[in-house]
Amino acid sequence: MNNTSSPTIPASRLLLEFERLLDVNFGLQTIKGNAQTALNEWSPVADIHETEEALTFAIELPGITPEQVQVTAEENVLTIRGTRSARQTGTVDARFHLIERHDGAFVRRFQLPPNVDASMITAEYANGLLELRVPKAALPQATVIQVKTASHHDEPAPRVVARGEVRAALKPGSIANGSNKAARAGTSS
Repeated sequence: MNNTSSPTIPASRLLLEFERLLDVNFGLQTIKGNAQTALNEWSPVADIHETEEALTFAIELPGITPEQVQVTAEENVLTIRGTRSARQTGTVDARFHLIERHDGAFVRRFQLPPNVDASMITAEYANGLLELRVPKAALPQATVIQVKTASHHDEPAPRVVARGEVRAALKPGSIANGSNKAARAGTSS
């Protein structure tokens, strides 16, 4: 019998991890990289809210300094990555009874919508919370194109030629040079 409960991971934590896996596979988040990298990194929890002007990401990163965090935006993927140092108990003979906080490398990725301006992202860190503000790009404005009346200034002016020049330029057997029977029947020269 497989026991999925663990004294280090309470049931609520398992539910959160399950929901996160569903989000990774079906939601806004994406995982890039190989499976081994994904298994070795932990993901900090985040809240995302949206206004008319921006998306705001609040990522919990207690015990981390701003120097330990790297934020990048590439191909509409926002990536937060870093490392939290292993915690120390202060005594050599101490034993942990419960470990819920992760340490080591972490990564969190979010697929950004196409209407954001990634070049204007701002990041602030205070009291264990990293806040990222991702402004929305200005909506493209419609361009009004003026429609003008067509002018014939670009066409060459008709050339006036003598009657003999026109007949010489026509191919034998064409209607215009008079060799067609129907054309001859209706005209007299």
